[in-house]
Amino acid sequence: MPQHPFKPLSHTFNTTDFAVVAALLDYYGLPYSVRSLNDYLHHHTFGTLMTEIADCLLQHGIDTTLVNSDPELFSRPLWKKLFLQDYPRTDPKRLPTINEVERVIGKGVMLKQALPTTKLIDHELAKDQPVVIAYNPKLIEPIRSARISHGIITAVDGKDYQLFEPEFGNILEMRPKKVVILAIMGIISSDPSARSIILGKERKPTPKAPPGPLPEI
Repeated sequence: MPQHPFKPLSHTFNTTDFAVVAALLDYYGLPYSVRSLNDYLHHHTFGTLMTEIADCLLQHGIDTTLVNSDPELFSRPLWKKLFLQDYPRTDPKRLPTINEVERVIGKGVMLKQALPTTKLIDHELAKDQPVVIAYNPKLIEPIRSARISHGIITAVDGKDYQLFEPEFGNILEMRPKKVVILAIMGIISSDPSARSIILGKERKPTPKAPPGPLPEI
């Protein structure tokens, strides 16, 4: 178990992306506001992008690495198709010329093109660095519905992970490692960044205030 225990604070956020970002920033004692989270986390017709969660954490003082093995991660046609789900009346010629993954890499998010594995996660937890995951909650508890949720793997104990699930009453319970990995890889989504985990470490020196407002467009 970690030397620095994970003790999530009580929040009123009603979406799991806000909840996991706030919980991780609380863990590291980093400043944020509802406005600063809103600047980077956006809700799409196909769900919340793990790239945006990684970017949001980065802007608040956590150096992040997105771990993903999807071969279509850099597919411009696929990202344009997703973008058109949100903005169906947009002229295709006016779509961004870079895809979402390239966008956040340009801002400083690191990318590791690999499968999320217990070895990789265990290595982070040994350094007291919790891991953000997107996962299918039905594969954790069969009574739940199949969809995409977000959580944080906070500790390891033998063959089990301690998993923080804000969608289910902020529960913090031990789950078998194999079940958690299956839930991560068992996501069904047209978003190529969905089956990802996010590794992070606190940047030094730490920020003293939330990031400023984004410039007006």
